[in-house]
Amino acid sequence: MKTKVEECRQIPMYPLIKRLLQVELGIDSFSFGDGFTILALLISEGRAKHIQFSYYLGEDPRNLQEIKYRVKLTRTKCHIEGYRYWFTCPILKENDKACGKRVGVLYKPSDQDYFACRHCFNLTYKSRCYSGSDKKFRPIISLPTLNEEEKNIKRRYYRGKHTKRYKRFLKKSSDNWARLGASTDDLYEHWHGKAG
Repeated sequence: MKTKVEECRQIPMYPLIKRLLQVELGIDSFSFGDGFTILALLISEGRAKHIQFSYYLGEDPRNLQEIKYRVKLTRTKCHIEGYRYWFTCPILKENDKACGKRVGVLYKPSDQDYFACRHCFNLTYKSRCYSGSDKKFRPIISLPTLNEEEKNIKRRYYRGKHTKRYKRFLKKSSDNWARLGASTDDLYEHWHGKAG
């Protein structure tokens, strides 16, 4: 079974390059929820730009392995003005040639040492793994998740009307209840049909 991108550590290009271009010396560190920390350094060599990633791997704090490597950046011109930056996947293929795919996000599955594109690690998306009924109704959002999302909406009304954010939440909640009802009806018909 393929590993899903949602199960991997991810480095999206846009927030990273935005921070690195703003901070002095082009160096920044960021952490994941489990405490895994990466140091990122923006390196300019003439017109070429790279990001050097540095982090430690290992279970034993006394015996950690330092991983340090560079990822080449490319850029494309935006339609209106400016540029958009991309990672160039650094993973070497069978012929010792770098993958080189231009990607906006790099992934690191738990069993790998390096960040690379999803193609190199043969990753898939969770939504591609849904069964027939899940595809038909899309996943149902749990009530605690909906309640937590509603709590995080600071302003629900403005001048006596729902705010745009609250309207989106209400639509999402309504659609979720409709999917739950349709899914329940479908299951009832499935089992009722089998019993009859």
